[in-house]
Amino acid sequence: MPHEAAWSDPFQRNLVAIDGRLRPGPEIPETLLEMEGISPQVHLTSKLPVGLLSLHKVSRMFNELCAPYIYRELNIHEHNYRPIEPALILHEAQVTLQPHHVRSIRIYLGTLPRKEEEEEAETFQSIAEVLKQCHQITSLALYYQKGKRKLGGLQEEICRYMERSQLINFGIYSLRIMQASKSTYLFDDEQIDGALEMLNAALGFANKDQSLQRLDIVMESMDMDEIKLLQGAKGLRTLTVRRALRSKPLASFDVFNMERWKVTDKLTRLYLGHCQPAHAEKMIGLVQYFPALEELMWAISGHYADRKTPRPPPGWSNLEGCLPKTRRPLKLLHIEHAMEWEVFTLGQIPVEEVIVANAQEQIIQRVLASPTETFIGMKTLRVLPVGSVLHSYVSVTDDDRLGDDSSDLVSLDESCARRNVTLRHDAQVLFPCSCCYWTSEQPVVSEDFEPLF
Repeated sequence: MPHEAAWSDPFQRNLVAIDGRLRPGPEIPETLLEMEGISPQVHLTSKLPVGLLSLHKVSRMFNELCAPYIYRELNIHEHNYRPIEPALILHEAQVTLQPHHVRSIRIYLGTLPRKEEEEEAETFQSIAEVLKQCHQITSLALYYQKGKRKLGGLQEEICRYMERSQLINFGIYSLRIMQASKSTYLFDDEQIDGALEMLNAALGFANKDQSLQRLDIVMESMDMDEIKLLQGAKGLRTLTVRRALRSKPLASFDVFNMERWKVTDKLTRLYLGHCQPAHAEKMIGLVQYFPALEELMWAISGHYADRKTPRPPPGWSNLEGCLPKTRRPLKLLHIEHAMEWEVFTLGQIPVEEVIVANAQEQIIQRVLASPTETFIGMKTLRVLPVGSVLHSYVSVTDDDRLGDDSSDLVSLDESCARRNVTLRHDAQVLFPCSCCYWTSEQPVVSEDFEPLF
């Protein structure tokens, strides 16, 4: 699974830096793979450069050299999930799948007309048969359109991999969320019994066994049972939760009461997006609790009705027990769509590189110009490209002003220069929201442009 799988549309063309600007890169054709005994309801494909496919036909030696790369990643499409564009299929390069080379599998499940619902077990069983023959997979991603469908034999086969402690990476993704132009409360009432059942099983194994190192959860919601299991998954190195943590179903349950989490010295990356219970102040205790944590993403999280945390007084970083005195700095802190008081609160986290995206630039200007020290240890600050504009429908400042007049503020360049911090204008907006939208007249990318992750 690519590192950014939880916040990128799997079918969106990749953006690459061309002539100093972000532009769509070339589309890589999908190759149809053949396999005996597979239902016509299932398509097997792999995205590979044409040259590699041609090279493997040159000789037996080249075939042996290329095969591990040709079959390493396998896409399994339920036939009605998405029309595969004929222009992107290399019919003449159709090849027979060699399951023993497969290491990563992505499964895309569509929606079935009511008359076909009784036949869905056949489709799931056919996909399960593919998994049975791929004995070496370590990474599995499950994408769904409708989470209500029970996976039956497919879930059983996925669980067998977990029982054998074989899966290192597992992700479950709602494509309705990932492909939506903005978050909506309509998702809160979505019936996702099948997806929750699969997640519950995966978390159950993560509580018993520490082989699962990465877990991505992109879902409409989570029940209390799954949340408690998540708090007990102590073997994870990387955890991503997008939208699944909601305030309404949790009521008074404090998800980020760290006493409920298993002590772990392994979690190094935590990415939270659209998670309502993730109040900014809770992140301070969270960073303290996970001593190995190196990267934290806090994007469009918390709730609009959250209690505002008072701004730390100047000199707070000299107090005993504060984060800069009790743990080493994070390597990366990504903040997206944050109000001013939230940035001041998160500013108590010591960190080497800070990304501030999808927020009015005046916010970070005010924070850095304030006498209150923030982001102790910061070496690099990344903000949106020059020419970016955030159109906001709500106030994001402490004094309820939109703050369009920033003429009296110290510029970011000056503030960064005073602190000997490198300023880069190459941050990206990863998560859409419903109260603002971002545009850029000329999204210039620096020559040393690098992906966020």
